[in-house]
Amino acid sequence: MSKPPENVPVGLLLREGPRAVNLGLAGFADALRAQGVPVVSVDWTPPLVDDQTAAILDRLL
Repeated sequence: MSKPPENVPVGLLLREGPRAVNLGLAGFADALRAQGVPVVSVDWTPPLVDDQTAAILDRLL
């Protein structure tokens, strides 16, 4: 189990529960929301490096 960030009191995390920022893939945000986790979605795609990278991203999206 990883430690929480140093600037976030553990008690606050235990009282308020997890929160998430989702970058790009809507399915991740949907799964978290289904569990009651507050999620902020950001429409983001990484910069393309080459055609192979574009093909991999197309399969994910």
